Amino acid sequence: MYCDEICRPGNSKSSFLRRGVLWGALFSLTTLFACTSPFTEVRRKDNIDAYKDFIRQNPQSPDRKAAEERLDTLSFRRASEDNSEESYGNYLREFPQGLFRRQARTQIEVKAYQRARDRDTLESYRAFLQRFPQGQFAREAKERVEDQFFRKAIRYASVRGLEAYLKHFPKGRYRQQAIDKHRDIWWTRLQKNPTIRGYENFVRRFQEGLHVADARQKILLLRYESYELSGKWWLLKGWIKANPDSPMQERARKHMKIFRNIYPSLERARRLAESGEPTRAAMVYRSLYQRYSKRYPIVVRVLQKDLKKHKIPMEQIQ
Repeated sequence: MYCDEICRPGNSKSSFLRRGVLWGALFSLTTLFACTSPFTEVRRKDNIDAYKDFIRQNPQSPDRKAAEERLDTLSFRRASEDNSEESYGNYLREFPQGLFRRQARTQIEVKAYQRARDRDTLESYRAFLQRFPQGQFAREAKERVEDQFFRKAIRYASVRGLEAYLKHFPKGRYRQQAIDKHRDIWWTRLQKNPTIRGYENFVRRFQEGLHVADARQKILLLRYESYELSGKWWLLKGWIKANPDSPMQERARKHMKIFRNIYPSLERARRLAESGEPTRAAMVYRSLYQRYSKRYPIVVRVLQKDLKKHKIPMEQIQ
């Protein structure tokens, strides 16, 4: 207080000092140093530690706000010099409402996205989107996720992967490519293990397009062959009625007549095999083989299927 009063212009004591040159000069120097405020010294140092010490030691000072703002600025400058996600994170933890919070958050997102790009994996982009779902790179990251998703499915020729892609990206950029590749992989696998159910699922899944017409024909053929190898003439009769335009009509009628003749003996052999009498069953099968095998190859195929089912060696009937 005393110092402030002396230094105030117009003060009587100030007038008194001017009366003595030497005394006035010495007194002026003394009061000059005495009137230097703590914040002036902090501004002269202008570093983070000095401002922190000032704020801690002078919590009620009118210069506290100015000190806090300068501390904020210097702290962000230090984070920028380090230029790392960690340094910007430290700044935000210390100054959650800081003057540069937006810039710090932007830089954190930039660094996080750059790290995702450097790794360039599906997992890295997903992790980024979890942190910044609405960020400035969100759209690009989603496109990268789609790219990685599709490439991974293609790389491993994965039916499930392509189905997952189509499910997650129903309007994706690679939709048609995924459909075509999915269909090709499925069709290739069907050729290795053709089944009626497999082809039916294929038709149900794709409905139209490449291979679908072939799949429908395969279904008819396999169903016919299953009826044919059963040796049951009435199944062929039903097939003939259901497929009047099939080019296999003549073949079906021919085999239906054969099966009418052999079915009683064929059914007897099957009952014997199923009742635990394979030797007697083999005798009946042998009779059928000797009588029809040279004229009707279809009978041989039917007998081979039965023998395999009942584990009777082919040598027993030849």
